[in-house]
Amino acid sequence: MTHDEREWQMQERARLDERKARESGHDPAAASYRRIAHALRQAPPVDLPVDFAATIARRAEAIRPAVVDARFEQRLVAALVVLLVVSGLGALGYFGLGGLRTMAGWLSGSSSDTTLRWMLAAAGCVGVSALGGLFDRATPRGG
Repeated sequence: MTHDEREWQMQERARLDERKARESGHDPAAASYRRIAHALRQAPPVDLPVDFAATIARRAEAIRPAVVDARFEQRLVAALVVLLVVSGLGALGYFGLGGLRTMAGWLSGSSSDTTLRWMLAAAGCVGVSALGGLFDRATPRGG
């Protein structure tokens, strides 16, 4: 048995002796472990004032940063997204699907329907993500 194993067993024995209120003998190491086990079983002394929680809540409220009204920025972002969508639809109307295929050919080096499908899939993913964000903001939070 190694030194660490003996120490661990002595600590465990002292812990069990303290729990069962048994004498642990006259071994000074066991007595020190028993004192530690006893101290760990005792609740720490608490000298908190009766209104401690209310005081901390008032302090937290006092240092909380002011709520920033971000409605302007949110409306600006929404307007820019709408402008981007309208511009994209306008370009699609002006150039037609041929222009979309040409752009797809520029991106992939070949003008294939597969590239067009991947571009539409990516646009769909972005759209679904945006809708998810809108639903998330509209969902009321509990608490």
